[in-house]
Amino acid sequence: MATARTGTAKTSAADTTAEIVFLTRPLKAPTLRDAVGRLAERARAESWSHEQFLMTTSSGAHIRRIKVSSSLRETWANISSGPGGVSSG
Repeated sequence: MATARTGTAKTSAADTTAEIVFLTRPLKAPTLRDAVGRLAERARAESWSHEQFLMTTSSGAHIRRIKVSSSLRETWANISSGPGGVSSG
């Protein structure tokens, strides 16, 4: 299990970015990693709570995973139906 590596209250932007990359890698969430910086700026500007920030970043990653899964299922259905749309099984 990954644990946070930061031990100080203040971290630089580079440290924060490195920590986000480290923590999102085992989650296999590159879209979350890529969106965090942009959403963090928006969250600060709009005074979001931690919960709002977490919900927004998580929902974006969740929606992308659903779209990918749906696309893969559709592709698999087309492949497994065989030539001419007739099931080969």
